[in-house]
Amino acid sequence: MTRLRYNNYDYVVRTNSLGLPGPEIPIARPTPRTFRVLLIGDAFTMPEGLPYEDSYGAHLQSALAACLAQRPVQVINAGVTGYGPNEEGPQYHELAPLFRPDVTVYPCTSLSRGTGTRTGTGPRPTPSCDRCVRAA
Repeated sequence: MTRLRYNNYDYVVRTNSLGLPGPEIPIARPTPRTFRVLLIGDAFTMPEGLPYEDSYGAHLQSALAACLAQRPVQVINAGVTGYGPNEEGPQYHELAPLFRPDVTVYPCTSLSRGTGTRTGTGPRPTPSCDRCVRAA
């Protein structure tokens, strides 16, 4: 657990034993049918300034678990505040062989591309099963 204070931020970052945000994730799949998603990203993925339960990774875990009720689901959050494409590529190449995800999510925002603007300020869509990933 680390407390971060800078600018207008004052929050606690909790990581698992691998140094990743979120709950403990075993390196080996718990079952062969476990559907694994690896999230690579920056502070938006980590999530910076929010409890993990409010992150899009936690919401994705819940939505996929509901859609894929017959399969266990693990969302592995590897978001790191301050990371950009130069750090995220090597991070993916380190973590993907370790966790062997079925899907990797890499959110690319306009901030990641360095334009300094943010888009998509409307309401978040509510996931529904017809939009979930269909796993074989």
